[in-house]
Amino acid sequence: PPAAPAPSGRRLVDHNLEESGTRRAAARVSAALPPEQLRALAAMLPTRDGPERARLLNAVASAAAMSSSDALVGSAEATNTSNAGGLPQESQQCVDEKRRLTSEIVAARSRARDARTARIMNIKRLESLDRWKATVQTRKDGMLSCKNATAEAYKPLKAIDAKGSYSAGIANALTQLSGVEADVNAYMAGNPPPVASGLPLVLARIKKTLTSLRDEVQPKVQEYLTLYADFEKQGEALFLRLDKSGSMFDALVPTTQDAIKSANTTVADEEKKESDLMTERTSVETRCERVLTGATATNR
Repeated sequence: PPAAPAPSGRRLVDHNLEESGTRRAAARVSAALPPEQLRALAAMLPTRDGPERARLLNAVASAAAMSSSDALVGSAEATNTSNAGGLPQESQQCVDEKRRLTSEIVAARSRARDARTARIMNIKRLESLDRWKATVQTRKDGMLSCKNATAEAYKPLKAIDAKGSYSAGIANALTQLSGVEADVNAYMAGNPPPVASGLPLVLARIKKTLTSLRDEVQPKVQEYLTLYADFEKQGEALFLRLDKSGSMFDALVPTTQDAIKSANTTVADEEKKESDLMTERTSVETRCERVLTGATATNR
């Protein structure tokens, strides 16, 4: 991101003075206090307000300059307020309370972040469920249309097979042909004209065709009917699987919607907790500043 514009005029002078004052005060305190007291002091300082930080640091540095570290500790022991960090008991309580509040703020932010992630995932899942439901319905409609069209196409063939009319028709035609063949043979035995010599050949070809229709077409009809039965069986199984998938997606919709609502509630609750904790920590910082100011004044 672009850098913030530098202050100008009187504001520039004030800004530079504040920063240099804070650095000088920090240097004085660093030179005057041992590391454990510096760490405890850093936890108590306000997180904002540069001039206030400089004022508090200067107060501590002045008190430290007027008294050695041993004298400060001895004074604390005499008043029965010393602790492991080298700060008065009330000051240490401020430090501990700020640490506790900071830890709880971080935990609330983490829970809110997890809830936001869960919310986004479930929103995307709900969108995916809508697309999958539409896809399943499209496939089911296509399967149903194909099934109806195939059934309509096979209807005449199934009717012929059910009645047995095809086999009966071929058998009847062969029977009638045998009678015609007997008549032609009798006619040919009576010294017919030459033009009738082709009749026996024509009858033989007709008989061959009818025999082929009986011996070859009928088995093919049964093959086609078997294929149709397999198609119906597999199509029904696929339709049931699609229907089951659609029902499963339907059942996941309310569960996913509930998860989104739960995530929204968690986010709102954790954001409120964080806000309340931040307000409490600000109050603690204000109180700790007064404690620190009082402690430095006493040490003077």
